[in-house]
Parts: sequence; C-alpha cells; structure tokens
Amino acid sequence: MDKFYVGQTENIDKRLLFHNNSEKNNIWTKRGIPWELKTVIPFMSPTDAVKAKRLKKTGKTGKTADTYWMEIPNHVPNAVFHEHIIMPNHAHGTFDYLKLDFYLCIV
Repeated sequence: MDKFYVGQTENIDKRLLFHNNSEKNNIWTKRGIPWELKTVIPFMSPTDAVKAKRLKKTGKTGKTADTYWMEIPNHVPNAVFHEHIIMPNHAHGTFDYLKLDFYLCIV
C-alpha cells in the first residue's frame, strides 16, 4: 500500500481497531483497511505528540525518506532492522549488519 496514516492517541489498540472497523470508521482511513501498526513513539505530553505528528505529515520529503529507508535491505541483504522513524528531512533508525562467515569463491 502506498498510503500511511499518522495520528496520536492515548489508547493505541482502540485507535487501531477503530481505523480497521469498516462499519464505524467514516473517515478517509476507511479506504486503507487493513491498517497495520508500523511504529509507536512515546511522548511525555499530547502537545509533544501533536508537534511530532505535524512534522511527519509535512509531505513528500518524509515519504521519500521512508521509501529509501525501506530499500536498504535490497542493497544490504544481511541487515537486520530495528525501530525507525522518518522525520520530514531525515531519518532515525538502527539496524545490525550481520557479518557472514561463509563465502563462495570462484577463481
């Protein structure tokens, strides 16, 4: 799916159930069912969560960064990903690069 939704809530499970309920959900997210939770980032206050949401929703730049981040395994097949977040103009995330112990050598 090429769509993503960014929102803030105090109850993650309830929010996800709402967005995936085709009978109760009458907003645009109904078109994206089923929604799958990708990342959860805790904040100390609702105000901080709203600020972060606005940054994430700033448009194409964040989406482009997310696309490139998700492409890394295509170029580094032995990378193991952990949590990540895409900001409007940069990304934060970690992954482990597994060293391989066996090689095929053709000479």
